[in-house]
Parts: sequence; structure tokens; C-alpha cells
Amino acid sequence: MKTIFKKEMNHYFKNMAGYIFLAIFLVITGYYFTVNNLLAQSNDVKEYFNTMIFTLMFLIPILTMRLFAEERKSKTDQVLFTSPIKILDIVLGKYIAVCVVFLMGLAVTFAYVITIGVLGELELFTVIGCYVGIIFAAGSFIAMGLFVSSITENQIVAAILTYAILLGFYVINLLADYVNNPLMVVILDWLAIFRRFSDFSMGIFNPSTLLYYISLSGLFLFLTVCSVTRKR
Repeated sequence: MKTIFKKEMNHYFKNMAGYIFLAIFLVITGYYFTVNNLLAQSNDVKEYFNTMIFTLMFLIPILTMRLFAEERKSKTDQVLFTSPIKILDIVLGKYIAVCVVFLMGLAVTFAYVITIGVLGELELFTVIGCYVGIIFAAGSFIAMGLFVSSITENQIVAAILTYAILLGFYVINLLADYVNNPLMVVILDWLAIFRRFSDFSMGIFNPSTLLYYISLSGLFLFLTVCSVTRKR
């Protein structure tokens, strides 16, 4: 797993993909912080993190689209699959690498939060909840993107499909407010991954929400292992 992790990290920062993601992520989040907090003179970080999770819906596919798709297109997957490395280790190595790149960008946003604390009063539990929520939500997004990349050899298709899936979940989040059927409400509520983030943004640490994101990540990682195993 370490070998795969190092290989992916090396690729992200030798081929600029990691720098591009970090640059776009920090520019967008920096803009929202300036507008929603500095210029508005607000210490409310909930709106800032709500826009961040929406931004990740567009940016995560940039990181995940090439993970397996590029390997298949360049035929390097044949070398990878004939190596003694376990499929699970390959999948986890790639998954952790993407998570680390994301966390590097997220770490920079601590400076924004510290600025709010210096200039005004900071709601500590809300901040902690937002960070915990964004990490686990992003982890599930990355797992989805990893799975999609494992079923196609075209990076653009992988990015579009990942975005389409995340957009579908976002639309479900909006539809949940307009459905009255009890059964449909339960189903849509389970699929509303964006709505569940609201618990964290209010400083509510709900174990069931954490378990939900972990289970969702585990499900797509399992599907990725199955997909890669079948191709191997």
C-alpha cells in the first residue's frame, strides 16, 4: 500500500494535478471566506463550510478521474495487477493519496478560521463539527470517484460520471423537502448526503451521521475492489 501511495502522491505533484486542485480549491474557498466573513464582518462559519462542500462536488472528480482510468488507457494496469500487491492495498493506496491531497488544501483553511477567532468570537464546537463533517463527506465523495474511475478508461468520462453522481445526490437533497410520502421521505433522507452535513455545521456530533459517511465510503471502496478484481 505504501508503494501505491507514494506513486500516486508523486504523480499528483509531478504532473501538476495536485497543484491545480489546491490552487482552485484555495482560490474558491478564499473568495467565499472574504465575501461571507471578512467583508460581511461575520463570525458564522456554517455558510462558509456549506459552500465548501458544494465546491468539492465539482473539484473531487479532478483528483479521482485518472486513478484507474489512466492506468487502463496506458496499459500500466497490467503491470500493476500482475504485481504481488493485493487489490485491496492498491485501492486503499490510491484512496489515501487523494485524501491526503484534499487534507493539504483543507489544512490551509485553518488560517481563515484563526483569522475569525482573532477578529471576533469563534464558535469552537461549530468549527470542529464543520471540519469533521467536511472530512468524512469528502472521504465518501473520493470513494465514489475512485469507483467510477475503475469502470472506465476515459478520464473525462470518469470525471463527468463522478460529477453526475454527486449532482444526483445534491438534487435528492433538494427534492427531500417536497416529498410527502413517508416511504419516499425515508429513502430520500438516507440518500441526502449533503443534508447530513448540516448536523456537523451546527456543532452536533451525531454518531449515526459519522457511521453513514463511513459506510458510504466503505461501500464504494468495496465496489472498487470488486471492479478491479474482475478486471484482473
